[in-house]
Amino acid sequence: MKMHKTLIPLALLLASARPVCAHNVNAGWRGSAYGPLSSDDPNYFVIADSLDKDTLNDDPHIEFYLSLGYPVHFPDSWWVLKIDRVIPVYNGLYDFYVGSSRYDSSPIISRRQNPGLVVEWDFEARKPADTTVRFGYFHESNGQTLDDSAGTGAAEFNVLETRVDEEYALSHVSRGWDYLMTRVQYQSSTNATSFRAYAELRHHFDFQAFGNADSEEDIFWEPVPAEPGIHEYDGLRLLAEQKFKLCGIDSNIRLELKTGYAGDEALQNWTYKPSFTWGILHLFYFDGYGKEPSSYHIRNQYAGIGVEFR
Repeated sequence: MKMHKTLIPLALLLASARPVCAHNVNAGWRGSAYGPLSSDDPNYFVIADSLDKDTLNDDPHIEFYLSLGYPVHFPDSWWVLKIDRVIPVYNGLYDFYVGSSRYDSSPIISRRQNPGLVVEWDFEARKPADTTVRFGYFHESNGQTLDDSAGTGAAEFNVLETRVDEEYALSHVSRGWDYLMTRVQYQSSTNATSFRAYAELRHHFDFQAFGNADSEEDIFWEPVPAEPGIHEYDGLRLLAEQKFKLCGIDSNIRLELKTGYAGDEALQNWTYKPSFTWGILHLFYFDGYGKEPSSYHIRNQYAGIGVEFR
């Protein structure tokens, strides 16, 4: 899907809305409450590398994850439901290869393009605990163009894999789908610590671009008895995060989990991503499927170190 077709409705929404600062229930987790433009997820800039060279023989590279949210408010008379926030969201993951022979002439690779629109409701059961419910519609792709619509995609993939390797070939495969998501988040805080946890369910459609194109998830370069799909590896997501002081510096530990929901076998396709942040120093370990849309069906391990910003 072309990105400008996705962003036009969001631009029209922003032009017709009146921005307000994010509600303080999320100020510590999604960005500063001092302005309408904030981070939706933590942003990071890390050096990462694959630990399993037999699966995807990736080179060391720099990963840049950009996540932005823009809370907007409409007059109450517009809404039957009392929605607290409407938030256009953009998440993007980019890899930078420096000194890599495989990406010598094109070192910047788009790994994930993930724009969407969410609405949120806050439920303040008791202070200092709060619950937020989020409902949203997203498009996810990797911004690439190689597919099998003309019946030649498999041949192109095999040429790329033979010339370099599977990781390089996957970075050129076109991936894309739309999905609906529902998230229930719980947060509690004291003067010294904060705890956050959420459960998220995603329903992936067999189309993208609001039905204007088919989803792109086929493993068209391999003859397989039953083609896997994104719902085999993603759909149920869990997160737990604890903030605390370490040597007087703001720190947190975070555990992200995801798995498929298509059946008993899919529920066994767990992905784990523990991370630790001290100040802005950030370390993470990834073990599972779908570090980016291109490799949603391949299990691999990555580790990285860098900086994280909220």
